[in-house]
Amino acid sequence: MGKRMICVLLVCSLGPLALNLERSFAQEAYPTKPITMLVPFPPGGLSDTTARSYAGAVQKITGQPLVVVNKPGAGGTIAVDALQAAKPDGYTLLESSASTLAHGMFTQGVSWGPKDFTVILGHSLYNFAFVVRADAPWKNFDEWVQYVRQNPPFKYGCYGNLVTMHIVMEWIGKRLGLKLVPVHFKGDAEGTQNVLGGHIMGHCYAGGQDALIKAGKMKTLIQVTGEPCDADPKSVAKLKEVLPDAPVDIIALPRGIFGPKGMPETLQAKVADVFRKATVENPEFIRTHQLMKMEVKYFGPKDLETAIQKAHSGFGELIKSLGLERK
Repeated sequence: MGKRMICVLLVCSLGPLALNLERSFAQEAYPTKPITMLVPFPPGGLSDTTARSYAGAVQKITGQPLVVVNKPGAGGTIAVDALQAAKPDGYTLLESSASTLAHGMFTQGVSWGPKDFTVILGHSLYNFAFVVRADAPWKNFDEWVQYVRQNPPFKYGCYGNLVTMHIVMEWIGKRLGLKLVPVHFKGDAEGTQNVLGGHIMGHCYAGGQDALIKAGKMKTLIQVTGEPCDADPKSVAKLKEVLPDAPVDIIALPRGIFGPKGMPETLQAKVADVFRKATVENPEFIRTHQLMKMEVKYFGPKDLETAIQKAHSGFGELIKSLGLERK
């Protein structure tokens, strides 16, 4: 038998074997052990609350627990670093803003970018707002602007350095000629304590402001995305209405779930199926987000990948224009 004929027979025999292996993998049960969900902010924050709002549904759907692990710090990138080091087997995932993956390279000096992860799905949109104490002397955004111009600098809190709302506030400061000084915290809880204690004069939120506003402790000064949580939402200015050139489109990326790079498509589809049912099809998840005035919206992997890639270049240009790029 010639060498050519042997090669042909070998290929023919291996072909069905490879196909069978793929079918075997596709039919393998998932999950068969607990799933770890990395959260880039401390317990009690928005990301933590979100992950815990679907943890019970994941266990009910799969029979396996979802273990929430908080890894705060470095603008959310410590948790992303941990995800990068994990195996792409579907058992280590990340609950995060897509913005972190889009601008981390520019703001935190990390080596990874949007293409270094497996996108599972997007499930909701942030309610970004700048919030002050309810007894603050400014009735509206214009009054606040005049105050800051006459009484610089203005200290405000933010849930990390060079996170989305910090970038927004830097843009507002440059656009209006205001001297704004950020005080960075690992999460909203610490920032809230400092506002209520009078140590800073306002704090940036991404959705966790709802309970504070309804309790009469805080009020929204400027709404960046989403709808105000205040009793009279029409009285609250929206950034895009006040400043039409505001880069809202760049920063309004979804929140979602991500996996390590290299996850097989068959596994990616299984993970996505579990978490679609546990999030956008889960009444508890929807109710939790409605209370925070956060829109629940499904984004498939391909659509979300495209959105992150598009925002990546936009973030780069924005951050460079603000002089915030890592040297």
